[in-house]
Amino acid sequence: MDALQLDMAWPEPDAVRSGVSAGAHRRIEVILQVGSAAFAAVGNGPRALVGKLRAYDGAIQRVLLDRSGGKGVALVPQDLLPFARAIREELPGLGIGVAGGLGAENVDGLLEPFVREFPDVSVDAQTLLCVGGNALNPLDLKAAELFAVRSAAVLP
Repeated sequence: MDALQLDMAWPEPDAVRSGVSAGAHRRIEVILQVGSAAFAAVGNGPRALVGKLRAYDGAIQRVLLDRSGGKGVALVPQDLLPFARAIREELPGLGIGVAGGLGAENVDGLLEPFVREFPDVSVDAQTLLCVGGNALNPLDLKAAELFAVRSAAVLP
């Protein structure tokens, strides 16, 4: 295992540190998902979010900005960009990822604003890559392949 994504609102930072390092034979990258509940807990403010992320120094290596939470709701770049900018400005060593309703049909339009400012942005796609657009269904291999091709054309 190379990475672990925590899909929970603000777990205890020391628990993350100790949990990841316990028995680890090599470094595991930790990605903290900032979902709807986590955004709400910081009053939906970019500076407040950065303040909360500071407590995770050394415990996480990436943050995933994801208001959709597996529901397939398309991200709104203008909504998430202020958070990404604040993170990059205040915590430049923290990797930034985005998620929310990404699929082959919209990946270019939704990712382009991020790639322009953050060429190293990561993406997380799930729901629209599953059969019937339902995250509980199996992966639709054709949808995943088309997503991979189209996102590769957008990402540097």
